[in-house]
Amino acid sequence: MERLAVIDHYNLRSFDLNLFLAFDAIMTELNVTRAAKRLRVRQPAMSHSLSALRVLFQDELFIRRGQTMEPTPYALHLAEPVRRVLAQAQDALTTRTTFDMLSEPRAFRIALSANLATVILPDLFAEIRAVAPRLRLAVREANQETISDMLRDGRSELGLGCFDVKHNWIRAETLFSERYVCCFNSELLGIGHRITFQDYFDLPHVAISAIDNPFGCLERAFAQLGRSPNVTMSVSYCFLAASAAARAPVLTTLPAALAPKYAAILGLTISPLPFDIETHPISMVWHSRSDRDDGVGWLRNRIKDVTAHGLKEAEANLNAHYLRRDIQFAEAPVLKLEARTTL
Repeated sequence: MERLAVIDHYNLRSFDLNLFLAFDAIMTELNVTRAAKRLRVRQPAMSHSLSALRVLFQDELFIRRGQTMEPTPYALHLAEPVRRVLAQAQDALTTRTTFDMLSEPRAFRIALSANLATVILPDLFAEIRAVAPRLRLAVREANQETISDMLRDGRSELGLGCFDVKHNWIRAETLFSERYVCCFNSELLGIGHRITFQDYFDLPHVAISAIDNPFGCLERAFAQLGRSPNVTMSVSYCFLAASAAARAPVLTTLPAALAPKYAAILGLTISPLPFDIETHPISMVWHSRSDRDDGVGWLRNRIKDVTAHGLKEAEANLNAHYLRRDIQFAEAPVLKLEARTTL
């Protein structure tokens, strides 16, 4: 591997690299006025730059001959190195990182909640293994309180979740607006009908939250209703809440994308929420430094495709469950795919 040259940052910090632009423009035009027009500056400013160059290099550099400027031997000697420096700077500003999913043995770092991982990761991993088997995923758990630091320090390249982040260096794209449903053991709870508004707030509840607030992403919705569930236990993971509801006479509120999977495993009944709620969208977030990373861009597109497919499958599964339970699906909206808009 070629070693990088050692840079004397201390001495270079006092040098204005714009002087190289002025030098190259004068060398190209051999006329101060035309060089000023090329750089879109006033002629006195270009004359000032030429004076600064003469002091810097201790050479006249350009000598007036009628209407043109004739470069000195030293200016001719500088011309190629200066042009090379400018070309390299231009390349650095315009070059994108290239990505070949078939040949690059890259590991992508993703951070998300365990609950969302259950929805997205199995299908995402299966697709990556099918189309890019040399790629690897390093998955870490994240929540609203940790995602910013994880993106900032590079522990994660992408975050997925119910995130309300405000930093100007964080990019975000909505994946979908999550809907929620009630899950319960109808035999233990003694309820064979759709959960009513009164049922929801009177019956004991197992809440799900990865942060201190027991309601997590549902906090705003309950605040708007002016009511809070009768929470008897709060856990971080949906499967724990669903398992508790399978063994005890309690309700739990689960994402509609997960509920059919857990209901099938644990024998739970699913009922639509007895009220409309507005929640934060599920978003994909990344650091602005990844904007020009083709690999991260490729992964974002795969996640969007996999999520869209998974939501359609979850909607079909929930529809089938409602029909089996004689609950009219048309009265129970499940998941609404949002336009994928960069925030």
